[in-house]
Amino acid sequence: MHTTPEVDSAITVVGAVTRTATPPLDGLRVWLEGTAVSHFMNWSWWAWPTAESLHFVGLSTLFATVIVFDLRLLGMLPGVRPAHLERLIPWGVGGFVLSLSTGALFFTGIPGMYLANPAFWVKTLLLLAAGANLAVYQLWARPRVARLAAGEPMPMLARLCGLGSLAIWTGVLVAGRLIAFYKP
Repeated sequence: MHTTPEVDSAITVVGAVTRTATPPLDGLRVWLEGTAVSHFMNWSWWAWPTAESLHFVGLSTLFATVIVFDLRLLGMLPGVRPAHLERLIPWGVGGFVLSLSTGALFFTGIPGMYLANPAFWVKTLLLLAAGANLAVYQLWARPRVARLAAGEPMPMLARLCGLGSLAIWTGVLVAGRLIAFYKP
């Protein structure tokens, strides 16, 4: 394959970055780098920018849903019945799936950069924390919240879940943004 000096430099940089993965995960890195998806993400002129745009759309949709829902859990928007906000859940799930899918494309494109990146691991842990927070809400707070009428005060557990959710998702955003700035 004939390449330009710029592409040769990019290959060198990507190669240097990918060799920084920790040894236990090096096999995963090598395997992912050999996939057609990795090749596509690295060599297509439009794949990465399209995935970035879709990732942003997914994040925006997810966060719009999270913010409205969590603010209601915190007692704001008292005129809105919490049960009515449940109609937003499919939008939030759709945004999450879109963001997760495009994030998987980025990870597959340059796995070594992600595997050696502390911000990636912080984001991963925060995503797990978001799942745990959602489970607590769904199992213990939601049954009580669903019965509330407009204007009724939120149960303390629901408020804590809303506050935790806002904090965790803000952390996910910050950690995700820091991934691009930390080059191991």
